[in-house]
Formats: sequence, C-alpha cells, structure tokens
Amino acid sequence: MSHAAVLSKPVLIAAERPFAQVVVHTDMRRAQDDWAQLEECSGYSAYQRRDWILPWLGSIGRAEGWSPAVIVARDARGRPVALLPFGVVPRGPLRLAEFLGGKDVNYALGLFRPGVTFAADDLRELMRQGPKATPGGVALFSLVNQPATWRGLANPFLQLPHAPSPADGYAAKLTRPAEAFLQTRLSKDARKKLRKKEQRLAGMGALAHVRATTPDEAHEILSAFTAQKAARMKEKGLDNVFEGAAAEEFLARVAIEPLARGKAPAVELHALKLDDRVIATFAGAACAGRFSGMFNSFDVDPEIGKSSPGDLLLCKIIARLCDEGMEEFGLGVGAGRYKAAFCDIQDPLFDAYVPITASGRVLMWVKSRKRRLKRWIKNDPRLWAAVAAVRRLKR
Repeated sequence: MSHAAVLSKPVLIAAERPFAQVVVHTDMRRAQDDWAQLEECSGYSAYQRRDWILPWLGSIGRAEGWSPAVIVARDARGRPVALLPFGVVPRGPLRLAEFLGGKDVNYALGLFRPGVTFAADDLRELMRQGPKATPGGVALFSLVNQPATWRGLANPFLQLPHAPSPADGYAAKLTRPAEAFLQTRLSKDARKKLRKKEQRLAGMGALAHVRATTPDEAHEILSAFTAQKAARMKEKGLDNVFEGAAAEEFLARVAIEPLARGKAPAVELHALKLDDRVIATFAGAACAGRFSGMFNSFDVDPEIGKSSPGDLLLCKIIARLCDEGMEEFGLGVGAGRYKAAFCDIQDPLFDAYVPITASGRVLMWVKSRKRRLKRWIKNDPRLWAAVAAVRRLKR
C-alpha cells in the first residue's frame, strides 16, 4: 500500500460524536470528492474554493514548504459533514498546522454541512487526528484570521479559547440601483470631487474600465499591477509580498490560465485605462453572492495619482456588481481610508490555537502575544504613526 493510501485510511469515532469517522488527506487528489460535496452546501469564502487553494498550494505554498493535511469528518452514511482545509508548514524547528493559504488568506474558514452541530470537543477531536496521520507530526494548530460569523452563521471555532485578530475585515451589503448605493456611502461633496477627477483624467485621454476576458488582457493588467505594487511598496518602505516567481505563478494560474481554457477565472482582474496605459488595477473573486477584493494598485505618477484612479476604478466595479445583483462586497482585512469610505460593516476576526505538544504550547504563548501586540499597535494612532515613520526612515 502506498504511503498516501495509509494516511487516508479512515479512523472510526465513538457514536456520541456528530461524525462517525475521520480521514486526513495528505494528497489533495484524495480530498476532491469530499471538498466538492461540501462546496455545494456549506458556507465559505472565495479563499476556500478549490480553484483558489490548489493553484496557491502548487506555487506559493510549494515555495514556502507547505504540505496538505486536510481533515474530513464523515457521518455514518459516509457523507462529509466537515472539511478543515489545513496544511502543515515548518516554522523553525517546529511544524505548524494552519489554514491553507497562510498569510494570503483574508478569511480563514472550515466547511461545515448545514444542520450538523460541532461542539468545541468535537473540533479538538478532529484536530487530534491530524498529527497522527501527518509525517513529522504537528506541534500547534495556529488558526488565525477567522471570521466570528460568515453569511449569518456562527463560526464553530469560536467555541475554542480565542482572542481578537490584529485587524478586522471590511464589507458592505450591496443594493440596486448602483447610484443609490454609492450615494449612501459617499457624501455629495465626495461624489462631486470624484466626478471632477474623472473629468480631469478624461481630458488627458480616453478613460475606460476594463474587466479581463482574454489571456492578453489579464496579462496586461497583471504586468501593470506588478510594476505599480513594487513602486508603491518601495515608496512606503514595505516588503512586496507579490514579488517573486512563486507569486507570479500563482497569479497566472488563477487569473490567466483559466481564460486560456475558456473558463471563468478564480480571480477577476479589473483595470482603469487611460488610452493604452493601465493607471489602476483591482482583483477579486466572487463566491456565493459575495465579491471579495484581494489586491489593488495604482500608478504612482503624481499627475495620475492626484486624480485618485484607484477610487474611480472601485466606484465603477461596485456599480457593476450592484447592477449584476451581487449581494455583498468585501475589501479584506486591515484598516484603510478607502475601505472606511466604501464599507460600513466590520467583520470581527479572531485567532484560536490548539497546542499538540509541549513545544507547541510554548510557541502558542509566543505567537498569541505577538498578535496581541500587533493589534495594540494597529489600534493606537500614535504607535501606528511611529511604525510608519520608522518604515520611512528605513526606505
């Protein structure tokens, strides 16, 4: 029997649990059927879709040393009732289990079948099976950036000991018509200023909103995004997480390759163009009535930047989403001026840790305090300003 087959062997569970057996998939091919079944009925974000997770695992995840450890609970009929999309990644001498997608995920969630209730001890039992089936074991489950609720349902992991994440998410309920929605979010003065900025840009050339529908359009937008993001991160003295071959491979696999196969991309690419020049970009993914923004950029040329091309593009995208009947719109995790302007909902996020070994308990203590310190700094304007000043000096 192959190594993968041994690791995928189901473990029988006592009858009082809401599941009858547990299987841990260390080969993603073996997880596909369970994942597909739960995608049809459970609540999850775009970051738990297989067409996002699999390209990430094969590019950024591979470069960072991730290996899958997807935990599936099945009922007595063999139906999957929960899927925890975990991966194992080395952190120094220890091995951590985290949600697949790592720091690239805004919202980390498990997939749970509606109507099946999981208590805190049921979740711990699922996670106790992970290290048994994972080569090298696991010291700690580090489950960060989880929404307290998702689409109106409580997150089962909220039952575990937890603490607030360093930052919350930003979202809005969309309504039609689009103009009425934008009027509720932007003041009359703000809308007037944006119209003047759009007129100014239109006086410089042909202004157009483009959504990539061909590989060439997607490649053009990604090329502009890469250059604009690199310039912006250098200007702010920050590391560019989108730099490198692995990130480029991931973006190509989720945004370009599906279009080449005649399929809808996992990640939509939008651009604001001035003649043939891309002056702003925005990327996001639609999932179950919610469009989640993932990354954006704008031209740092002062002549372009003073006309707020990023805000203008965002207005056009939101208007299109409203007219298409999208229910919700999200701008991800972390505060920002434009997020506060367009979003009136803050999604509380939390971190939970489940140590498996003594060294895992020590690591939990360190990580939880670092996250607490990060939240404290982010929520204190004076401290956050000091951090920004240090970054400018570093630049």
